[in-house]
Amino acid sequence: STGKKENIDTERCTFIQADISRRDYVKAILDKYGEFDVINHQAAQMSVSDSVKDPYNDIRVNIIGTVNLLEVFGPSCKKFIFASSGGTVYGEHSSPRMENDELEPVSPYGISKLACEKYIPMYAKRFSFKYTILRYSNVYGPKQNPHGEAGVIAIFIENIINGKTCRINGDGEYHRDYIYVDDVANANVAALDEWLTGIHNVSTGITLTTNEIWEHISKNRRIRFLNPTVENGPHREGDIRYSCCVPAEIPGLNDNVGFKDGLEKTVDWYLNNEEWLNNVTSGAYKEYYTAQYSKR
Repeated sequence: STGKKENIDTERCTFIQADISRRDYVKAILDKYGEFDVINHQAAQMSVSDSVKDPYNDIRVNIIGTVNLLEVFGPSCKKFIFASSGGTVYGEHSSPRMENDELEPVSPYGISKLACEKYIPMYAKRFSFKYTILRYSNVYGPKQNPHGEAGVIAIFIENIINGKTCRINGDGEYHRDYIYVDDVANANVAALDEWLTGIHNVSTGITLTTNEIWEHISKNRRIRFLNPTVENGPHREGDIRYSCCVPAEIPGLNDNVGFKDGLEKTVDWYLNNEEWLNNVTSGAYKEYYTAQYSKR
C-alpha cells in the first residue's frame, strides 16, 4: 500500500497484489501458487501515530494479517521470518535493550508487533516450522518512501530538495537507533538459514536525536546550498523519548554501515535517481545541481 512496484525485480520474482488481512485472498495465493518453503513477512501498518488514531486498522493489518499467513502457510512452510519493531516493543527506556529485557510497548503499534511475536512461536510449535523474529531499529536508506510520517531522513531530504520547510516533532530530543537498509537486508538473508532462529535485534546500539539528524542532513555537502529551513511542531502522540537496541551477534554479517557513510549513500541515491527527481523536484533545482555538481 505504500511501496512501489518499480522497486521489484520482476525478472526474478512474481508480484502478487493482495490484502493479507483478507484470509480468502491469502488462501487464494496458496491455491494458485502452491506451498512455500519460507514466508518472509514484512507487511505492516507501520505508523505509530496512526495506530493511536485508529487501533482497529492496526489490529486488522498487523495482527489479523499475520495470523492469516500463519494459518494458511504455517502447515506447509519450513521457516517463518517476521519483521518486528525493536523501537516499540521495549517501550520507554533509557539504555540499550537486549532481546530478553522487559517488554512494555506504549502504542497500539508496539502492542500489535508484540502480539505477533507471541503468535508465531505458538504456530511454530503447532505446525513444526522454524522461525526468526527480527526486531528492526529505525531503518533508512535509498528508495525509502518519503510520503508519510515514517522515515524522517527521506522526508527531510525530499522537503529540502523541494524548498519546503522541514518539521521536527516536539523539541527534537528523541533518541533513535538508525540502521542502514543494507544491514537489514543482510539480516534477512542470514535468517534464511536454519540455524538462525529465535528473536534478534537488528540495530547499531548507537543513538542520534532528531535534531542531530537535521544537522547532518542540512549540512550535507550536496544539499546545504539549498538553504534548508526547519520548524518545530507538536509532540507526536505515541512516540517514546529514547529507543536503542543492543545489536544481535549474527554470524556471517559484516559490521554495520556507519551513519555518515549511510547518509552519503542515501543522499547520493536521491540526487542521482532521474525518475525520482523528475517526480519531486523543480526544474530550477535540477539545472543548478547539473551546473554545480554533475561534472565534479
